[in-house]
Order: sequence, then structure tokens, then C-alpha cells
Amino acid sequence: MFPRLADFGSFELFGRTFHPILHTYGILMFAGFIGGLYVAAKRAPRYGIQPQHIYDLGLYLVIGALVGAKVLLILLDPARFLANPGGFITAGGVFFGGLLGAVGATIWFFRKRGIPIWHGGDLMAPSIALGHGIGRLGCFAAGCCYGIPAEGLPAITFTDVHAHAVTGVPLNVPLHPTQLYEAGLEFALFFFLLWLAPRRRFQGQLFLTWAIVYPVSRFMIEFLRGDPRGFVLDGLLSTSQFVGIWIVAAAVISLLVLRRRTA
Repeated sequence: MFPRLADFGSFELFGRTFHPILHTYGILMFAGFIGGLYVAAKRAPRYGIQPQHIYDLGLYLVIGALVGAKVLLILLDPARFLANPGGFITAGGVFFGGLLGAVGATIWFFRKRGIPIWHGGDLMAPSIALGHGIGRLGCFAAGCCYGIPAEGLPAITFTDVHAHAVTGVPLNVPLHPTQLYEAGLEFALFFFLLWLAPRRRFQGQLFLTWAIVYPVSRFMIEFLRGDPRGFVLDGLLSTSQFVGIWIVAAAVISLLVLRRRTA
């Protein structure tokens, strides 16, 4: 665990005390976002899309993801939001909410630029996997999204007091490295989608493949998560499992429809 990349210490300026810290989580999240955009822009000409369109899309992705993550967080726990609205401003949000928000922003942007939606989705699919994988390494560094107690390999023990104060990760307890499970999954998906790209049989195949494989894998990883993340149906499913089921259902139906149209 390495939550702080750099600690610049405290200093006073204009009568106020400042203590700037460069957090590893934020740096890796930014690296994942920029890396995903860069890969998509480099691959864009193969899809007949101008690389500049992808860089222009970046701002809309940030706004869509932030809004979607917060909105789903509020919808899933409105009572907690009403009790402490300020806490939701600083909360990270729900990944699938951010994904849905980003997808909505991307669809709007592609329509505006005249880019076929499924075609553009296939271009972005490997970048989604890459960016999310790098971001999960940030989770690992910060200690968030931690796993339940585990024995032996591949258990990992966190020891940083600062990370415990911020994320609540248990210290000196062997835990499943769920962040690394998910990062490994996404990196594997990234390379698989790059391999599948020149072999795709219809537009939408790459994006829908990701939209099926990732939620199914995430569903299983959720059983090893130990952090508080919200549950539905009287605790039967976590928030991510519940939303993932609907995403997979929509993706499977879309995949069958698009494949039938192509045939």
C-alpha cells in the first residue's frame, strides 16, 4: 500500500495552513484516463475516426462519469444523502453509475460528430478496460475496495495508518487483493479486445463483449469484497451486482440483435 506519492509538509500562506499531498490514487486514475484516451486516439484512424474527436470526447467523459457515479449513489441511498449531502460530494460514487454516465455522454458526442455509435463503442472498448485497470491499481495503493480476510496466497496485508483513516481498510489483517483481481481482469480484457478487433464480425461486438465479460467477472469478485459499498434486496446482492445483472441482460440482447442483423 502506498497511498501518498509525495507529502510536501505543512506551510502557512496568507495566514492559512496548507498541507499538500500528492495521492497515488488520483495520479493513477488520471494516468488511466489519459492512457485510455491515447490508445483510442492512436487506433481511431483504423475506424475512420479523427484522433482529435477522441481527445475532444475526453471532457464529456469526465463530466458524464462524475455525474453518473454521484446520481446512482444518491438513487441507491437517498436517506443517507438527505442526512449528509456534503458527504456525497466527497464520496467516490458507484463505478457502474460512472460507466452509464460516460456511455450516455459518449452517445451524445458521437451523434453530434456523426460517428456511428456501435462503431465508436468498439473503438473505445479496449480503452475502457485499460483505463479501469490502471485505476484499480490506484485503489490498491489507497487501500479502498479491499477484500475480505484471507489465508495464505494470494492474501495481502495493509499497514498504512493514513490509508486506514481515509478508506477504513483493516490493518495487519491478510485480505483478498480484490483490487488486483479486478485490475488483472481488465488488463486481460484489454489485450483480448485488441486481439478481437481485427476479427470482429459486426459493429458493437467489442463493446458488448466487454459489457458482458466484465460485469460477470465483477459479480464473482464482489463476493470477496469486504468494504461497505451498498446492498439491495435485503442484502442479497451488492449494488454493483444488481446493476451488473441489468447491464449483462441488455448487452446479451443487443449482441443477439446485432449479430442477427449482420447475418
